[in-house]
Amino acid sequence: MRLVRIKAGLLFAAWFICGWTLVAGDSGDFLRWRSDRGRVDASIHAWSLDRVLESLARSAGWEVLVEPDTSKRISAKFEDLPRGAALRLLLGDLNYAIVPRPGAVDKLVIYRTDAGAATRRIKAFKEALGEAVDGGPRQLVNELVVKAKKGADVEALARKLGAQIVGSMDEAGLYRLRFEDEAAAKLGRGEIAQSDEFDSEANYAVPRPPRPESLPAGSALPFTLNPSPPVDGAKLVVGLIDTPVQREGGRLDEFLLPAISLAGEAALPGSEPTHGTSMAETVLRGIALSQSGESSAVRILPVDVYGAAEITSTFDVAQGISGAIEAGANFVNLSLGGTGDTEYLHALIRNSAEKGVVFFASAGNQPVTTPVFPAAYPEVIAVTAGDRNGELASYANRGEFVDVIAPGGNIVSYGGASFLVSGTSPASAFAAGMAVGTAEQNGGSAKVGVERLREAFEFKQP
Repeated sequence: MRLVRIKAGLLFAAWFICGWTLVAGDSGDFLRWRSDRGRVDASIHAWSLDRVLESLARSAGWEVLVEPDTSKRISAKFEDLPRGAALRLLLGDLNYAIVPRPGAVDKLVIYRTDAGAATRRIKAFKEALGEAVDGGPRQLVNELVVKAKKGADVEALARKLGAQIVGSMDEAGLYRLRFEDEAAAKLGRGEIAQSDEFDSEANYAVPRPPRPESLPAGSALPFTLNPSPPVDGAKLVVGLIDTPVQREGGRLDEFLLPAISLAGEAALPGSEPTHGTSMAETVLRGIALSQSGESSAVRILPVDVYGAAEITSTFDVAQGISGAIEAGANFVNLSLGGTGDTEYLHALIRNSAEKGVVFFASAGNQPVTTPVFPAAYPEVIAVTAGDRNGELASYANRGEFVDVIAPGGNIVSYGGASFLVSGTSPASAFAAGMAVGTAEQNGGSAKVGVERLREAFEFKQP
């Protein structure tokens, strides 16, 4: 046990030596058009052109036309710019024209060489997110998650309610229904409440975790862990429910199993790591610190539940967990979370934990005691973040549901550059890595791995 305690101290001390102060990351991308003043705020990273134009069509109320086969990735960060300056930063080398139309909405035309070639209409994207009340969860107000009893015809139900089935977990009898609007979803929920065959719950938004921050070259700590084959066929697999994980062709790739994507293909940045890539390396650093050797047979199973979207949902997270476990994951890391509490997600975690799956989740990057899910479920090891002195980080959640505290940051390498990822996300990934690495050193015993982690990193309420 003494070795675990010493290594826990070294883990926090590493950030003191590096001299980095760990801070909470951004809350997510946004593009805000303040129509009353004609001013624009933006903080976006690698958005597609269509995504930017959909947001402009919705926010500015314009009709937007673009030249067919025009595409690009857009990153920009600015505040309170007039619309002309904002459009120039957003569109870069593309040409544009705003066409006033008295008695009708203005038209925005985007083209490469000829304005007349802009014939493809951009449909305004409508966010189906309810407003958070008193810091509560944001619901996908035009959706319901329906649980069907065995033999119940969910397709007939969807037809009757005028809804689409946009997701399913057949073995659990769970179906994601999307309605035309919030009013239709409310009517549908009322009808389901009268049924003996179906129950329904809300589907909540889970925001995309923050991106890593660029650092001066040479800041990353050495990484020496090597992959080794499983001993006697025993496999320890960490399911990483997160954003996409990139492959660079280096040593990290050898620890990665084929990825599962629930959100479609996403264009990945080439110049910086995604949150998922950063968490994968953080898990491996936790493994390396927990071991006396320089190799590990642990593998990481990336499960992308975000794609290019700013949010995922509690249903998508449940699907991701289910897919990871079906593919062999016996540890699951969830460096994500929200305040939406759903029984279907809790039931999946509870049933999986009873079968021996170990769950870790980040407690949240706000200095409050509000429960964050899935971390607040009792079957999950909830991880908050410590600063470089091992004390609770100023931004970190300290609720009664929190179990352990781990370093709130990691410096990762990608493309020859260094990046800092901070918050309770890397804390959770570190804890998961430490536990699975300790389990590997003790004959694959998850119980031993978790017990030693709790002893070394126990969180004591301030």
